[in-house]
Order: sequence, then structure tokens, then C-alpha cells
Amino acid sequence: MARWNELPLHDDIYAAADIWKERCFLNDTALFNDKSIWTQENFEKLKAFTIDDPILGGGSFEEKLKEQLSKATDPGDLFQLSAELIWFTHLISTTIGPETKKGYIGLVIPPSVFSPESREQFLSEQVLSKIANPEREYIRNKFTFWIYLVIMLSHWKSLPQNERNTFRGDDKSWRFAEWWDGIWDSNFDDLRKELCPPITKRYIQKNPQIRHCLMFFLFPERFERIVASSHKKRICRDLHRWVHSSDLHKFLGGGGLNSRVGVDKLIFQIRQALAHDHGPNIDFYLDPVQPLWGQDAPLPAPSNRHIKAFLKNFPETSTPAENDNRSVTNALEAGVAASGLPEGEAKVVMQIIRERDQTLRRRKLNEVIGEIRCECCDTRGEAYQGLQKEIPKERIFEIHHLIPISQYDGAKITDLDEVALLCANCHRAIHTFPNDQMPSVDEFRQQLQKKSG
Repeated sequence: MARWNELPLHDDIYAAADIWKERCFLNDTALFNDKSIWTQENFEKLKAFTIDDPILGGGSFEEKLKEQLSKATDPGDLFQLSAELIWFTHLISTTIGPETKKGYIGLVIPPSVFSPESREQFLSEQVLSKIANPEREYIRNKFTFWIYLVIMLSHWKSLPQNERNTFRGDDKSWRFAEWWDGIWDSNFDDLRKELCPPITKRYIQKNPQIRHCLMFFLFPERFERIVASSHKKRICRDLHRWVHSSDLHKFLGGGGLNSRVGVDKLIFQIRQALAHDHGPNIDFYLDPVQPLWGQDAPLPAPSNRHIKAFLKNFPETSTPAENDNRSVTNALEAGVAASGLPEGEAKVVMQIIRERDQTLRRRKLNEVIGEIRCECCDTRGEAYQGLQKEIPKERIFEIHHLIPISQYDGAKITDLDEVALLCANCHRAIHTFPNDQMPSVDEFRQQLQKKSG
């Protein structure tokens, strides 16, 4: 189960989080007393005083928050609600100790106002200890997390109590995450457009760490104590072979690494598979699982059979242009291996695309000794040199796959002898033939020579 980890005090933290979930999240009751403060009305007030009228610049987040809330006519409940939100934000962190966490809460409202029972239950060293390590970057994003929580909780609290109750139980975890992410995504662009200066776009994140923290504490049996999106994606890439192929194809067909819920589901399935071999008490950051990281293996593509099945269900899906290069940036950022990168990986987004090795053309050009010529019409790159200094002479040449990528069954490394260098005109001309009638490079060269002779 995802709830397990090696830290000795995690049971105390889980117990406190479960109380928070029941009292504050699913209902409206405060954490430190029995007031009804976790309401939509109060979250709308927090938004008005802290997000719509922000204070940025010098001073700590908590000090500026207290100054903003002081503008309210009766800020008492808002101070306590803010302190409880700060408590939740720091519940997962190991980068600061219990006393520092209590200090942050105390900057907004003194802990002495809480009953001894509440202090013992929620402000003890055990509860404010550690359960994950999101690193120092987590602490630097307090205002980003605040914006995310306040806006999303305002939407959540707008639901009637009976609708909120429909999300109870671990079996509702994926449906809740899809609903929650959908609400955030639908408001994301508008939030960025309607920012109140001096808030900038960097404070509105698509997938902030607090999202993963929230899902983990709401459904610790399904979601991992991992708050870094990059780590989750690495787990999917490196350990995907542990899951059944049908589950992997569902993941790819549902958006793959672009789907936050899809990533979380696949990690849960990976955990189940690993638990079958290593027992239930496993952790992605510990042996024997952690050594499986680092392979950075590419996710496989759906086979041609799965692609055909997808297209049958979604006949309106279109095929992109041959020179679709949306993955160029990712390839460059990952670094170019001398042996090349896999091509032909199919990803289901809004359409089927085939991933291409963006290093292949350069490697093929580097293989040429002497003049670079089109393998069909014999056009030389030197013929265009000097027309415009900043454009290299080899710019007119393109890579032509002797075996069309559409015929690849999944991803493979394309050898240099499986491609030809053609000028742009010949490449365009040879692709005017249907795939099943496309001539070879030699046949096309002979046709050109016959025509010109």
C-alpha cells in the first residue's frame, strides 16, 4: 500500500491528516476547535484579501498574510483558517523542523489560543516531524501553494455536503483527482490573464507540488508521498515494464505523461506489481525499488493493432504533417546520444503522432565524405552556398526513411543505412506516391534520369 514508508512517526502524521480530512476538508469544522470556518464564504474572503489584493516583496509570507487579513472587519476566523492552511501545507515537509513549523503558524495566530488537547494532537513534535522530502524549493513556493489551495477549496466548498460525500473512500480517488484537476485546468488560463499586479504568471502553476501533497493526504492508499512531477514521470518511464501491457496502453491512450491522473494511476499499478514480488512494504526511494531508477527508458508505443483500434473508435483523428517536430525541445534537453534516439513511438494525444529522432539528420550528414549530394537528382549543396551566409549549404537536404515510419511496430532505433539524403524537392516528390506504391530511391532516381534523358 502507498501509505507505508520507513519513517518511524508516520502513523502520528497519518492520524492527524485523517482528522483534518474528515473535519476540515469533507466537512467545515476547524482543526483546532469546533468552529465552522472551512466554508466557501471564508475561502472567498481569503481570496479577496490575499490574492486579489496581494502584498509581495520584503517580509515573510506569514507576516504579509497577517497584514492583509487585518483589513477584514472581523478577521478572527480568517486568521485561524489561514493558520490551519499553513499547518496543512507544512505537514509533509522534512526540510524544516517542528519548531520552525510552529513558528510559521505562530506568526499568523499564537498557538496559545488553541486548547492543550489540540496542541498535543496537531502541534506535537511527532505530527510536525517528517514524512517526505520535497527539498528547499517547496518552502519557496508558499504563495503559489496558497493561491492553489484557496481557489480550489473555494470550488470544493461550493459543492453541497451530499456531493462532497460521494468522493469518500479510496475507490473514489481517481474520480476525485480527475474532477479536481479539471476544475484547476478550466480556470488556469483565466487566472493567468486576470492576475492582479504584482502577481506574475510564475505564481500560477499547472501542476504545483501542493497538488501531489493534497492527493497523498486525502488518499494515502493510492497516491505516493512524492511531490515532484519529474520524479513521478521518471518512475513511469523507468518502471513501466512492470505493469500489464493492457494497462500501459490505457495509460498511453489516456494522454501518457501529459495526464496527471494517468501518471498517478500507472505508479499505483507499478506499486501493485512490485508488491507482488517484494511484499507490500516497499518505497520508491528505498531498496529494492530505488536502484531501478535512472534507466530513463523510453515509454513504448502502442502497437499498430492498438493504433488501428484507437482510430476505429475515433475516426475523426487526423494525421499530422510529416515534419511534425514538437519533440525537438525535449530531445535537445535530454541530450543527444551518439547512437541515436528511438523513433516511431506513437503517442495518443488528440491525434496519433510518431516520435522522430531529431539527431538522425545531423548524424547522416556527418557521415558524408566530400560533397553532399541528393541521392535522387544529384543536386549539390555547394550550388546554394553563399546565397545567404547564415544558412548552411546542407540546409536543403532532408532525411528520407527507406522504410516508412508508419510501418514501424512500436519504437526502434533507425540505422543510418535505413535513411537517404534527398533535396527538399525530391523528398516532397517521392512522398506524393501512396505508401504501398512508393518507389525506392534507386527506382525514383532511374525515373528522373529517364525523364531528363
